[in-house]
Amino acid sequence: MKRLANYLIATALLAFTLTSCEDVPSPFGEVVPPPSPETDVIDPAGSGTEKDPYNVAGVLEFISGLGADTPSEKEVYIKGYAVELTDISAQYGNATFTMSDDVDGKANKFTVYRAAGLGNQKVTDANFIKQGDVVVICGKVINYKGNTPETVQGSAYVYSVNGETGGGGGGGDTPSPGEAKGTGTQADPFNVAAAVAKCKETGETATKDVYFVKGIVAADYTVDSYKNATFDMIDAEGATEKFTAFRVKGPDGANLKEGYKIPKGATVLISGNLVNFKGNTPETAQNTGTLITVNDKAPEVEGGGGGGGDTPTPGSPQGTGTEADPFNVAAAIAKCQETGQTATNEEYYVKGLADADCTIADDNYKNATFDMVDAAGSADKFKAFRVLAPNGQKLKAGYKIPKGATVIVCGKLVNYKGNTPETVQTTNPAYNGTLVSVNGQAPEVDGGGEQGGGSGEASSGDITAAATSFGFTDKADATTTTLSDGTKLTFDKGEGSTGPKYYAGDYASVRMYAKNTLKIESSKIISKIVITTSTPYQGTKYNGNDQAYAESSGSKVTIKKNSDTEVEFSGLSSSTVLICNDFTEAKGGTQLRLSSITITYGN
Repeated sequence: MKRLANYLIATALLAFTLTSCEDVPSPFGEVVPPPSPETDVIDPAGSGTEKDPYNVAGVLEFISGLGADTPSEKEVYIKGYAVELTDISAQYGNATFTMSDDVDGKANKFTVYRAAGLGNQKVTDANFIKQGDVVVICGKVINYKGNTPETVQGSAYVYSVNGETGGGGGGGDTPSPGEAKGTGTQADPFNVAAAVAKCKETGETATKDVYFVKGIVAADYTVDSYKNATFDMIDAEGATEKFTAFRVKGPDGANLKEGYKIPKGATVLISGNLVNFKGNTPETAQNTGTLITVNDKAPEVEGGGGGGGDTPTPGSPQGTGTEADPFNVAAAIAKCQETGQTATNEEYYVKGLADADCTIADDNYKNATFDMVDAAGSADKFKAFRVLAPNGQKLKAGYKIPKGATVIVCGKLVNYKGNTPETVQTTNPAYNGTLVSVNGQAPEVDGGGEQGGGSGEASSGDITAAATSFGFTDKADATTTTLSDGTKLTFDKGEGSTGPKYYAGDYASVRMYAKNTLKIESSKIISKIVITTSTPYQGTKYNGNDQAYAESSGSKVTIKKNSDTEVEFSGLSSSTVLICNDFTEAKGGTQLRLSSITITYGN
């Protein structure tokens, strides 16, 4: 009951903080004087990074934009005073305590729930945190059941206590682990820190998805008669945080060659389902792991091959070619080889890395041609051939697609002249392949801005605009913006408990929560609206509630979900349309994260 009461107090204080006009400085710096006795409210501060952590008010504000039971996508850093030491347990190896912006615990409060100790290691000293210590926490956060702001269990650790970092939960000599990096794809593999975090998140039940992990071999290993390999991976020499590649085999399940040596310090890339075996060993799940490369070369497998060549073997084909599950380069090449010199009837999505810089020429075509690969240095390439921006728009002259950028293209596929897998060129350039995104952002188009960029009028009179062009401030309320053709978008809280907010970053979007509204006012008759939404994260979709609707001329049109990342409202016939992410309650449900909007006008 005490913990629940603390949570309710924290929630009430959060509401008070967000409505306060009092200007109180951040409590952190070289000297940390306690607030005056009459001061219980401190303004949000920080950006949640290692160098600029949130204060407690800041993380509470950040959590308020997540929605109930929605964990943050990334780890954030939080700094504050330890004010209530609920359970610092050497027996269980974790810590639960309350943080505040006030050393007396009068200001904002946040719960650190079952976090690991310093260096992301198990807690071994129950006294490593004391009442009033200044602590920094790193981890994912959640508004548990809509009323409990806390760290996600198994995701957080104590980064520092009174400015001191260390290992083992007690300030020992163990170096702190590296920052978690990567998304777990072949193009952007997890480092060891990220793989360990994913294992702790999934627990003793293996992940359903296959992830890629890149790191350094911790000790020499020689393949024995079982013809697989088990070895520890680390991010840097001397690191104690380890990930185990468990009984991994060669690509396509091939047996490794007996006697094949994997030397200490070699950089390896592996893949597999991940699990925290028995709750204390992050590793690849048994019979799922693959050793893809060792020092960028294919491993030696039974029967010869691999290990000595300069060109790594291609990755395994992945994806179904849909927007939600695009082909990787290997799968796109396979599809091209299957269809031959006759183009596919259907369009497919392909995701990979740009193999070299590509800058859009200032000519009449303003399209892009570049090669895509699954990993840097790969010899297997797929060509995005004369691709344009969405809706057939020309790309902006001078727009640069940098080498190594993660790109998504869409188009019909062909194996041109039997030797060049690529997107199809047509007699009508508007139907060539499409450059969908570059590093998660819509491309810049002719006339300025990003996809539709704000200028964005296609020949049909439609307009497409990305959320990044709305002019909203990161983590602030989404209000009103006007598109280049004069159409006005107004976001509103509606009957919901939380108002819509804009979040920048790799997946920039306006987050519409339960019962939030978007009013669209134009000088033209609107016939259809298509909204591109954020990509699902760990199974959580962001394409709105099933009860969502658009109201036009007094009639309501129910949401149509074309995919996990696209929704549509069609059959409209008014110059003013109101979209509502309706739900049975004023909070909860599925967020509608608007990454871009396409408006089709009638005659």
